[in-house]
Amino acid sequence: MTKTYDDIEAVTRLLEGKEKDIELTARIGKELLSHNGKLENTIATLETELRSCQDKITQLSHELLKKNELLQILTNDIDEPGSEAGTPNWRAISAF
Repeated sequence: MTKTYDDIEAVTRLLEGKEKDIELTARIGKELLSHNGKLENTIATLETELRSCQDKITQLSHELLKKNELLQILTNDIDEPGSEAGTPNWRAISAF
């Protein structure tokens, strides 16, 4: 009868240990899930910022292109023979 009693105590201790392991695993899982949610929010925020920055870059690139074109027109107009020195061609500029 003693052996059976010892076996029951051993099984009980094993079950208690397994229960603690399961509780720890559940806590770790909850923490990981919470951390994952925070990371997903951070990613969404960063993706929004990235799109905004890309839009701004596109806008600035377009503005720079137009300014370079205008500068080129002004430079070519001044360099053309027969035009008054320093007088821009306003018809070409008004096209912008």
